[in-house]
Amino acid sequence: MQLWLYYFLSQHFLYQGMPEEALEWVNKAIEHTPTVPELYLVKAKIFQFAGNRAQALKLVEEGRVLDQADRYLNALASKYLFKCDKIQEAHDMMALFSKEPEVGKLNVHEQQTIWFEVHCGQSHYRQGEHRLALKQFQFIEKHINTIEEDCLEFNVYAIRKYSLNHYVQMIDIMENNFRGKVPTRCCLNMLRTISKISGYSEEQRKKEQASYEEYKKTDEFAAWEKEYAEREDDDMWRYDPDPQGWDVYFKVISEDSQMGYDIAKGVGHQNPTNGDIQSKCLRLFLRYDKADLALEMASNLAQHCAKHVKTQRALDEFVTYAKTAKFPPMVWEERDKFNAELLPAYEKAKLDPKTASSDMVYAHELVKRSADNASVALEALSKDSRAIFNVYTA
Repeated sequence: MQLWLYYFLSQHFLYQGMPEEALEWVNKAIEHTPTVPELYLVKAKIFQFAGNRAQALKLVEEGRVLDQADRYLNALASKYLFKCDKIQEAHDMMALFSKEPEVGKLNVHEQQTIWFEVHCGQSHYRQGEHRLALKQFQFIEKHINTIEEDCLEFNVYAIRKYSLNHYVQMIDIMENNFRGKVPTRCCLNMLRTISKISGYSEEQRKKEQASYEEYKKTDEFAAWEKEYAEREDDDMWRYDPDPQGWDVYFKVISEDSQMGYDIAKGVGHQNPTNGDIQSKCLRLFLRYDKADLALEMASNLAQHCAKHVKTQRALDEFVTYAKTAKFPPMVWEERDKFNAELLPAYEKAKLDPKTASSDMVYAHELVKRSADNASVALEALSKDSRAIFNVYTA
């Protein structure tokens, strides 16, 4: 009983944002019973909260070795390896439980292990490997589409079996398939990566093309080509037609492909109060000259996200774009409403610039708009209670 009292007290202080007190209580719990894996996981969370991911990884590994038959501990260790950008080690760790014996590959994509793809993609992104990052995020988009297709196939089954309650639940899933944590995380990460790749210089693109030509001369490519030619079926998870993400990458380079448009359209429409999503989708629609969708995102920002730190910069871009844009007749009424009602209402309700002195994320947005605001960011750094976390995010 005393052990778990220490355990829950530690979590309580951690959730209150008091890492020192949380560490004190979890250390007492470990001293009381040092063979409980959960204690090391809580201690790892404390160090991660404090910004020390390397120490958090060591603690998770200490907990994992106490029970090496626990699949959850194994998966968690893999997640923390990704957070420390140790991608190969994370794959090897995950392979202990999630390996397909017939083909000798990880089956995480086949099993729709979305958290794995999110953290793997984010790790690639942090290391500047945007092509491989985009490949991981595209897997998540495919999972969302697969779920929708499964729902459509369920129609006939549901009517035949007369499970009306489950049928109604399925309809609800289909109507909200782009709402929630998974689609929004996928969309944000995908659009960030697409934005980075689209910003490559001509020299960078030629370098990537040369890397692709070199890759086609490797033994790895020859082995994959042979395996793909001899495949027994068209299972895209076991026999990926683009394992290194080159096709996805070149689609982004070609603006005609409009990569990311489908998921941005769905996620942007179903998450009107998410400022990060609305601002990212707005910029994508501006780049693809989708005036009607850009207007929808701008209206959502002005109406639902007036206090969001990214709203001002996004609306500035839209107002500039709208001066010369050709809006379809069907949205003329919404355009007039935006100019006459939503934009003036936003100007009255928008975030006070003084907030920058205590919010590092907002200060970072000011610096994006003008380098003259660097002094504001320094002031925010000294006042923000979660400055370490917010600087890392920025």
